[in-house]
Amino acid sequence: MKHNDQNIDEITEEFEKIKGSLDELIDLQRQKAETAGKKATIYGVLWSAVAAVIYLFAGAKWYFWVAFVIALVLVATSIFANTILKKKLKSIDDSTKRYERNKSAYDDDIGQNTPRYSIVTKLFGKSTYDPQNGLDLESEEITLNGRTHPLHGAVFEELPDKEIKKAVKLIDALEELDAKAREFIKTKYEQKDETILDYIELLFEDLPEVYRKKLYKKLNLTQRDDMSLLKGLELGNFYVDFEDEESLIITLDYAPVWEDGISFCDYIIAVRFDEEMHILEYAMES
Repeated sequence: MKHNDQNIDEITEEFEKIKGSLDELIDLQRQKAETAGKKATIYGVLWSAVAAVIYLFAGAKWYFWVAFVIALVLVATSIFANTILKKKLKSIDDSTKRYERNKSAYDDDIGQNTPRYSIVTKLFGKSTYDPQNGLDLESEEITLNGRTHPLHGAVFEELPDKEIKKAVKLIDALEELDAKAREFIKTKYEQKDETILDYIELLFEDLPEVYRKKLYKKLNLTQRDDMSLLKGLELGNFYVDFEDEESLIITLDYAPVWEDGISFCDYIIAVRFDEEMHILEYAMES
């Protein structure tokens, strides 16, 4: 059984409205009860003081008894208001707990009934795509275009049904996309593209010594060599997303050294493709 995404959103929104209204009711009832109790207590104390003054100076006259009775009524009202406050707060707390239980049951029901899709990709094998949480893909050894290295990927959440097959197609085309991206980066370098030149300059000249040592060791260099750096770029991460709710894009992240799925210096070259595997844009990112 599949939930309609629009209905799920509408029900969830209605739940949040109810929760907001309940919170407002809790605050309002609490304020009313507390205010009533405080007023009665204050007036009770004041009238008790009046009665005491009258008794002190005039004795047990009729107006003393009037003040005394008023003070008793107000004190009793204060006690009664505090009792009502406790009952109302308990009732509100019970309502809140019921809401939380119902909301939790609803969330569990949505989680259990949200469709999950079994997908198979050439590089990662069988996986399950969950529209609520997306999909993480990871392998310690992936070989693309003669290079073997770890690779992490992700398919973002909330892809429409019809886009899931397209996402699988893009993942299966990673080797082709990788070759295109590498050739694109190389061409941009030959054209003296500012983005690529800035990235190379950053890695060779601007990073602290500890990072340069890692770079030289990984590329087996003793001095700067731009082409060796370009050839040594590794595809460390890729992401499949639904761009502006119109079409899929896949982003490939490159760096010469990766450590636990993160570029050793935080800087990468990102190349983005549309679902037709055309390059949309590229950038140096961190």
